[in-house]
Amino acid sequence: SFIALDMALSIATGQDWRGHATKGSPVFYIAGEGLQGLQRRKEAWLRYHEVTDRSAPFWLSKGATALSDPGQLAALIADIDAAIAGSGLPSLMVIDTVARNFGGGDENSTQDMSAFIVALDTLRERYRCCILLVHHTGHADKTRARGSIALLGSLDAEYRTEKTGLDEKTIQMVSTRQKDNDDPPNLAWTLTRYDLPWADEDGQPLNSAVLIPNDSVPVTKPVKEKMGSQQRRTLETLQELYRTGRQNLEDAGHDPETARVMVADWMEAMKPISADSSYRTKLRKWLVESGHARIEGPFAYLVVL
Repeated sequence: SFIALDMALSIATGQDWRGHATKGSPVFYIAGEGLQGLQRRKEAWLRYHEVTDRSAPFWLSKGATALSDPGQLAALIADIDAAIAGSGLPSLMVIDTVARNFGGGDENSTQDMSAFIVALDTLRERYRCCILLVHHTGHADKTRARGSIALLGSLDAEYRTEKTGLDEKTIQMVSTRQKDNDDPPNLAWTLTRYDLPWADEDGQPLNSAVLIPNDSVPVTKPVKEKMGSQQRRTLETLQELYRTGRQNLEDAGHDPETARVMVADWMEAMKPISADSSYRTKLRKWLVESGHARIEGPFAYLVVL
C-alpha cells in the first residue's frame, strides 16, 4: 500500500516517480481497509514532498466496492464519471486490496475470479487507464499471489513487495512477471517515520511514514526453503497474530505498522500444534534461526524473506 500510494500521488501531482516522468493526471484509489491510516499516509507524503497545492486530481474512496457485483460496479462508474467531468480520463486506478474489493464469491474459484477480472476490464476499457492491484500472497506459499491462477493470467505485470533487513524498514519490489517486457531493475525504499502536526482526542501526537528511495540496498530474490508442516503452522500462527494486531490497531484509529506480538502470546497460540512447551520452543527457535522471525526482548517479529 505504501508503494501504491507513493506511485498514485506522484502521478496525481505530476512528480517524477523513480526516474519516470508523470503528467499530473487524475488518479482513483479504491481503498477497502485502513482508511484512517491511508489519510495519514497521504498527508505525510504531501508534506514530505512539499506539495502545497492540494487541488491535485486524487480521489480516495470512503470504503470498499464489491467489483464483481454489477450494481456496485455501476455505482462506482457513476461516481468516477461525475468526479472527472471536465478534468479528463484517469491514468491510474488503484484497487487496495483485491480481497476487500472482490465482493461475494471465492478468490480460489476460477469462475468467481473471472467475474472480478471482467469488472476490472470494464473499468480499464471505459477509462483507458492502468489498473494497479494490491494483493496478498498465499498463506503457505509467499512466492505467489493467493487465489485462482486466473488472476495471474490476466496481468500485464506482477511485482512482489516485501519488508527486509533486521529492522524491517527496507521495502523492496521485485518483478515476478512481465507479459511483454523484460524484467525492470529491482527497487528499494527505506520506510521512515514522519510526524504529523495532528493529535488524537487524547492529545497524543499522530504520525505516519513515507518511503525514501534507497538505491544502496541490494535487492535479491529469496531462496525457497523447505519447511515442515509444524514449522509452517508455527509461522502461520505468528502471521495470524500480526494480522489480528494490525486490524485491532486500525479499528482503534492507530497506525497498524506499530503492531507487535508478545512471545508469550505466540507460544500460547501454538498449543494446538503441540502441547509440549519445550517442543514449541524448538519450533520457535527454528523459525528464528532460519530467518523467518526474530526475537527482541518480549516481542516476536516477522521477517519477510
